[in-house]
Amino acid sequence: MDDIFYKLRQPDIECVKSILRWAHKNALKTQIDLLDCRKSIARVRANRGFEEVLSAMTESALDYFRIILRKDGITWGIISETYERKDYLEIGICGIRIEGLEHFIFTYLNESKLGALQTKYELIPLR
Repeated sequence: MDDIFYKLRQPDIECVKSILRWAHKNALKTQIDLLDCRKSIARVRANRGFEEVLSAMTESALDYFRIILRKDGITWGIISETYERKDYLEIGICGIRIEGLEHFIFTYLNESKLGALQTKYELIPLR
């Protein structure tokens, strides 16, 4: 099955921050990464906390906000230490710049959390 991407009908910075806080609170895992292209083309774990990175988010990052229902996704190395295939929710954003480095926030949630998210926020599935 194909993954299902969602967007907000009217995204604004406070709404996106609210969703990311909700996702972080309900997440199986939250991952904060950074990209320093002077050293590597691979992202590495950031030594910054969730709220510190979130508070640095500006309007320019809104284009990089994603809500994805991963269908039959491989969870090994993401939310599981064993090889599994299952549906799960991924909510993330990139394009958050701190001291010249791009930071990323990714949250991973049980698929069952999608209903609560859809109840609270106006999500539009992209097909």
